Amino acid sequence: AADGPHAMIVADPLALPSDHQASEAMLQATAGAIAAAQKAHPGLEARVVGAHRGYVENANRVRADVAWISFLGTLAVAAAIALFFRRLGAALLCMIPPAVGVGLTLGVAGLLHVQLPLILLGFAGLLCGSTTDYGIQLIAESRRLAAGWGGWHGAIPGRAAAGLRGAITMSAATSVTAFAALGLSDAPGLRALGLFVAAGTAAIWMVTFLLLPAYVGPWVLAKKSPVRGEAGGTVAGRGIFGSRGVWVSGTLLFLATCPLLLVPAARVRFN
Repeated sequence: AADGPHAMIVADPLALPSDHQASEAMLQATAGAIAAAQKAHPGLEARVVGAHRGYVENANRVRADVAWISFLGTLAVAAAIALFFRRLGAALLCMIPPAVGVGLTLGVAGLLHVQLPLILLGFAGLLCGSTTDYGIQLIAESRRLAAGWGGWHGAIPGRAAAGLRGAITMSAATSVTAFAALGLSDAPGLRALGLFVAAGTAAIWMVTFLLLPAYVGPWVLAKKSPVRGEAGGTVAGRGIFGSRGVWVSGTLLFLATCPLLLVPAARVRFN
């Protein structure tokens, strides 16, 4: 500047402002350089402006907002299911498939070092709200069978899952097809969004039929429903696979995989 003490440095970064990870790294490096200059020249003042800073600040703000809003939305969905069935256990069972399915998908994305679009956090809440339907249908069908049999029986979960398998599979297939079509987009954000939701829906479908029937027991019935016969749950897999051993093997494999995906899921980068 004409007065001497002021200067403006114009930088043209190679990274796009929309590249959150690169923008954040550049801003951190800039802050480090400013700190070093201020240490060498006490009293030096510096201000950083530009699109990259705006994108990073906005992304962090959106991430914080979506995180707590999705959390509250998930609680609201669980409360609505609990009020409908009048059993807290039923609500928890309905939340298992979307929670585990989304977690598995995030874990795989973390292992592959895939950057996901930030808006995906909002779609994770939408995915949770839509795919709790699988558990709702399974529990409702289990209650209907129990009412027809005059009480609870251990074969009910497997029978209910076998009866609903075709309808729920078709419902999941249409969702997977629609979102997977976004994978053809040239825009990286749309492509990642579509493939994530499609993979998440498929994982939730798998959890619904691999794990959920094993935990459906007499506690999902109405409070005044009679309970008789087997305790339930222990033979739930027979109605789907024809062998309890297949279900046990699948469960053990699933439990062994979850810890391996937990850390990558927590380290997923959102762009």
